[in-house]
Amino acid sequence: MRLTRRQLAILAALADGCALKAHRDLDGRKVYRLYRLNGAAEELSESDVHRLVDSRLLESNKKFPAASFFLTDRAVMALGRAYVGAPPRGLVATSFPPGDRPAGR
Repeated sequence: MRLTRRQLAILAALADGCALKAHRDLDGRKVYRLYRLNGAAEELSESDVHRLVDSRLLESNKKFPAASFFLTDRAVMALGRAYVGAPPRGLVATSFPPGDRPAGR
């Protein structure tokens, strides 16, 4: 799977501590917002978020009215390959099903 720079930037922002949430507006449309550590919020493209979810790089807690997204182990590995050239060692998400963990972890 090939990610765009924008999609990698979303993953990197989450790894840096930002929060990604899905909200419903008054018309029922889902709006995806990335909350930066300084309090600023940025609306994200629905297609970027869906691509990351469909690629199993993001998972949601599926809460209403505002679902939160978190990185999967696959996302951590993708970030390691994109920024370092190799998967990071010792950095593994703890809340994902064992079937999605890399072998040996």
